[in-house]
Amino acid sequence: MDLYTGFALERGRCGDVTDVVLLGQWRLQDGSFILSANLFPLKTPDNFHGCQIRIGSAGIPPYVILTGNSTDSDGNVVYKLGGLTVQILLLGVDKMNVTVVFRKPILSTLL
Repeated sequence: MDLYTGFALERGRCGDVTDVVLLGQWRLQDGSFILSANLFPLKTPDNFHGCQIRIGSAGIPPYVILTGNSTDSDGNVVYKLGGLTVQILLLGVDKMNVTVVFRKPILSTLL
């Protein structure tokens, strides 16, 4: 039996796995691996090359604030969020070169 993996977050792929890598082969005759490579290779890069991640959020002001929304050219609603937690998140994704797409937030009040 052959074991393969793909790297979905390499430059320009953004989730599209077209090339796969052979990690190893299981021999049924003696129950052992041959061509045994690392079965758990690191797949999370330091640079996501602008690939999108979708983020769902729930919270209360001042942590999560819906600051606006618009419609993109495909007719999808684009939500703009702010707030303390969102700003911390955006610092991290900026460092990782990720494009954030916010889902409609679930906002609450303490009352």
